[in-house]
Amino acid sequence: MPFNDLILLTILSKAMPPFSIWEIFIPRPASPQKTHIIKKLQAFRIKPTAGTHKNFEKLFITTMVIYNKKIMRNEIIILEKKYWDAMANHDFETVKELTFFPCIVAGKKGVRSIDEDTFATMFEQSKNDTIKAVDISNEQVSIVSEDYVVLGYNIRMEYTTKGQTMKLDCVCTSAWVRIDGRWQCPLHTETEIER
Repeated sequence: MPFNDLILLTILSKAMPPFSIWEIFIPRPASPQKTHIIKKLQAFRIKPTAGTHKNFEKLFITTMVIYNKKIMRNEIIILEKKYWDAMANHDFETVKELTFFPCIVAGKKGVRSIDEDTFATMFEQSKNDTIKAVDISNEQVSIVSEDYVVLGYNIRMEYTTKGQTMKLDCVCTSAWVRIDGRWQCPLHTETEIER
């Protein structure tokens, strides 16, 4: 099947994760088609490098890191806020989907490693309490690799239990890991800030 613009655009639309590598095989010898493909790739901030394979010339298509880091940063911040919204709405299925088990949680009560069953029990026991993220700010994101990101931020929250509401200012950190294409949080820490 000849390589054409439709195939190229299909590849570009899927080559979003940072550091992803795609292989394109083009009949040798080099032809004007190769020059056309390379120019198209460069227009999309894609960097091709050449290799060989039998009677074909192979182009390794590697996405540019700078462009995709912005996408990943926004994605992780959105996921973190989605997690807080799910906690506020007592949406256990969403929280479970976004959590890697066993997860490690650290705060003023110490450090705990929590499996899924224990997590579900804790979630059920706090069904009459509410915790709401009022404001999240100063987000700092460190992209370790295409599948591992660390996030830190300030948060102002309202915690209601037994009819009493407390306002807390904290700094939080979360780790996010991508497994089989899905992001999950294996670590979360909270440190209360004195007012």
